Amino acid sequence: MEFIENAINKAFINHELAASQLYQHRLIINDQKRQLFVQKSLQDELDTCTDFFISVAFVTQAGLCFLKTHFADLAKKGI
Repeated sequence: MEFIENAINKAFINHELAASQLYQHRLIINDQKRQLFVQKSLQDELDTCTDFFISVAFVTQAGLCFLKTHFADLAKKGI
């Protein structure tokens, strides 16, 4: 839990604090110019995790369909 607290402090209170490499914050957005997409970022992170927490303000129907399928695959792996 201390790792998460340190990451939150660094992200929202003092960006000069040292934080664990384990919990690095980043804003993910769709950026067509740089070929960066939220769905791809989430998929990459979910494919390499052992557990996860997700917090979102909103999700589209297409995003929900992607997540439901991916969560089912992760559940089969015991994640």
